[in-house]
Amino acid sequence: SKNCEVLGAKYPRRPNSVLVSENKLYFQPKSAIIISDSELVRRQLIRVRPDILVKTPSEISNFYEIKIPKNIDQIPYWLEELYEAGKIDGFVIPRTIFDTLNLKLRRHSLLSEPQELGDPYFLPSPLSDLLVFISRRRFPPSISKKICELEGNTNLWVQTRVLNELGTEMMKYLGIEVRHRQVKSLLRQSEDERDPIIGEACTSPDGEILEDEVHIEIRMEVISFDGKRTISIQRITPYSGYDFKIMSTVLDWKKMVDTMTRKIQKDNPKDNDESTFLVLEE
Repeated sequence: SKNCEVLGAKYPRRPNSVLVSENKLYFQPKSAIIISDSELVRRQLIRVRPDILVKTPSEISNFYEIKIPKNIDQIPYWLEELYEAGKIDGFVIPRTIFDTLNLKLRRHSLLSEPQELGDPYFLPSPLSDLLVFISRRRFPPSISKKICELEGNTNLWVQTRVLNELGTEMMKYLGIEVRHRQVKSLLRQSEDERDPIIGEACTSPDGEILEDEVHIEIRMEVISFDGKRTISIQRITPYSGYDFKIMSTVLDWKKMVDTMTRKIQKDNPKDNDESTFLVLEE
């Protein structure tokens, strides 16, 4: 409506998905059947376990020739029945949905920050669990400050600009996480992971540590259809003046995606056919 505007947002509390199964992902049997309706999650799963079968609910419905529930709220319960019948080995749903259901099975969180260095990570889909407030124009700022959160507003601002640059058609392929980081946390991560670049993001040009300033971290990735190739970017910037630096990051990311997903021209007639580094569709 012309009389409404975006007021702000609350930071996502649980943007991650969960694997609903008795077994963790690494302990799934070979050729295990895992169900997910998220294109991004399916690619993330086969990146970790290329030996399993990851299908959509409609694909498993067609395979077993059984009807899928028309009410999407019933699909998790339907998948639970398939699991208990031994037809599938697990399924993935958003954590926020899992928390509202009364499922009997165990869950295993697919986190963006693994507990152990080297473990797989799962960046959430764009706008996951981001609560956006829309209000009438001239809504009292005193009230908006009480319901919106600074980190939520940052999240909405950054992700909106990423999607505007890449286009909505890329949304299903994109994993993205935006968050505020304290300098102490970043320095600890830099030491634990032996990554000096993270530490350098917390220092001024004179080499002084910017202890009092909150930083913004943005991580993005796109995965090929077979899970074998990934392009990703991570940027950390001080909150002050972040808008210009984030826009520069978004434009760099767009160039990376465009370059990696377009066909590589042959330099010589004897070369192999044109190829693409990152193939998005089979």
